[in-house]
Amino acid sequence: MRMLPHFDIELKKYVHSNSFELIYESSGIFDYSKINDAMEDLKQKLILQNLDKPSCKRLFGIVVESLENAYRHSVEQTDQLDQKVNLLIYLLKYGKNFKLIVGNFVDKDECIDLQKRFNKILELEKHEIQELCMERMKQGIINKKGGGGLGMLDIALRSEGNVIFKTFPASE
Repeated sequence: MRMLPHFDIELKKYVHSNSFELIYESSGIFDYSKINDAMEDLKQKLILQNLDKPSCKRLFGIVVESLENAYRHSVEQTDQLDQKVNLLIYLLKYGKNFKLIVGNFVDKDECIDLQKRFNKILELEKHEIQELCMERMKQGIINKKGGGGLGMLDIALRSEGNVIFKTFPASE
């Protein structure tokens, strides 16, 4: 089990061609412990960037939500969240801007559904996203993987709508 080689190569080309500074990179097989280690490593990398505290907290929140979502919703994951899954994580910096890239394996049908959900969320105004968050929290619904559907909403809020969702087909 390993990450798609062409995906990794394309990302490396992208990073180098756009003059991004690579802050963090990790790919391979992740379990819950390795996810936690990656989050801690990323937190330390962000601290070293000398960001103001609110920006650092906001960016770290995006990191946490993105990694948790990628881990929980990988096609390789089981309902008990005990499966090891392939993930790819890049944190890049360009001037004062950051780019987080997280990749995992997802079923084709789920990719289409996720794309539609993200597009709908990104069309909303900030206050509409906040209202949707409150509504979901009031409902208290938790899905079979332990989430309440707040991850994408939180990422959209924290990133101020600067989310790009891309899919790459896999042959296996």
